[in-house]
Amino acid sequence: MDKINLTQIKEAIDEYSGKDISSKSRKGYLPFYRKYYFLIAKEYTNTFNLSEIGKVVGRDHSTVVVGIQKLYNLLEFDKEINSHYNHCNNFVLKKLPQLLNQKVTFEEKVEYNYISEINQLKKELKSIRSRHKNLRAKNKRLLVKAEALKTYKKGIARIYQFKYRANKAKEKGRLEEFIENSDFFK
Repeated sequence: MDKINLTQIKEAIDEYSGKDISSKSRKGYLPFYRKYYFLIAKEYTNTFNLSEIGKVVGRDHSTVVVGIQKLYNLLEFDKEINSHYNHCNNFVLKKLPQLLNQKVTFEEKVEYNYISEINQLKKELKSIRSRHKNLRAKNKRLLVKAEALKTYKKGIARIYQFKYRANKAKEKGRLEEFIENSDFFK
């Protein structure tokens, strides 16, 4: 049997609702139909991630996550929404009977979620390593600047010290002797 793609699920729900669930409208039951799509796509497919599910209707993965969470809460407490969802789900299954063969088991969902989480953590680790490398390079530059500043401050201090001693020698009338014996110009 052919694998179902997300567009087929979307089109079945479009047909059921009589509306395009990818529109930006929030009127009537349209947001619910989108949530139905999110949940049906998630429950009956394991080859698509939440970003791909959302992309078909012009939404991002966070919208899919929030939509599914809200729908789960509604299905638990609202009999009318539960009945409506089941009716839509049955329509989609009649339209695309091969979905039943694709229903994802709990173990597959867990495995997929772990793989997704591991991939996300790998991306975060790569980003952290990159930031760490950049911070180390910046730290090296700052150390070089700090060392140059120390040298500069020592030079300035040495100049002020020389000036102070030269003024004292001048007061005593020994300026020429001081300059000849000074190691400042060496």
